[in-house]
Amino acid sequence: GEAVTACDSSTMTTTASNAVRLYRSMLRESRRFKDYNVKAYVTRRTRDAFRAPVAPEALDAAFRQAERDLAVLRRCAALSELYPSSESVMEHRLGVHGVPIAQDAPGAPPSPAAQAS
Repeated sequence: GEAVTACDSSTMTTTASNAVRLYRSMLRESRRFKDYNVKAYVTRRTRDAFRAPVAPEALDAAFRQAERDLAVLRRCAALSELYPSSESVMEHRLGVHGVPIAQDAPGAPPSPAAQAS
C-alpha cells in the first residue's frame, strides 16, 4: 500500500534536480540583463516564484510555466544585450562587478569629508 516504488522515487529526484537546474538557469539569465533595475527585478521574481508553495498536483503545470518563463527571459536578455541602456546610479556606485567603488578610486565621487576640507 504505502511502499514507494523505485520508479516513483527516481521520478521525484529527477523532477527535483530538473527544478534546481531550471532555477539556476533562470538566475543565470537574469545576470545577462544590462539594466541594474531589470536584473534585480528578474532575480527577485525568480527567487520568489521558486520559494512560493505549490500544491503537489500543480507541480507539473508550475514546471512547464517556469520553462516558458525561461524562454522569455532568454529572449529578453538577448534584446537587453542588443540595446543597452545608460548606466544607472546603482551601477555607477557598485562598479562593474557589484563591488563598491573605493572613495579614493579614480572616477569615484568625492567623499563628504573631502568636500568639507
